Amino acid sequence: MKKFMAVLALAGMLCSCTYNAYQVKYDDQPKAEVKQTNPEENFSSIKEQRDKLIQLCTNQPDSPCSFTQQNGVDHFILIFPNEKEMQSSKEVAINVAAIFCSSSTKLSIPAQFHVALDYERVAHDFNCSTDTWSDWYSTKK
Repeated sequence: MKKFMAVLALAGMLCSCTYNAYQVKYDDQPKAEVKQTNPEENFSSIKEQRDKLIQLCTNQPDSPCSFTQQNGVDHFILIFPNEKEMQSSKEVAINVAAIFCSSSTKLSIPAQFHVALDYERVAHDFNCSTDTWSDWYSTKK
């Protein structure tokens, strides 16, 4: 649990220094809203920021997140132990989703952001290009 909170804290710090223009609204039917961005943004810094976020997941043992590439789409998965933990870390999850989706969109990288609840064995997905959340679905196999 301590590692989970430490990685979320690191992600929160990364979120605080972002150029992101996304604002993911997380309610019963979450939506993302794209605001006007500054055309002068430096794409190398956007790529660097995205890479740092991905490295937070891939370089940490027992990380609460995962990054994969499937069928030409990048998938960032944020895993919470249960719904209570997800609700208590909602702000960080929204910021991580915003950074990942905003940077992916700006760099023209097809991407999806996923939230999974380990104990409940459910997940739902945010499609970065369409700004839509899927319904919750079972991850049991």
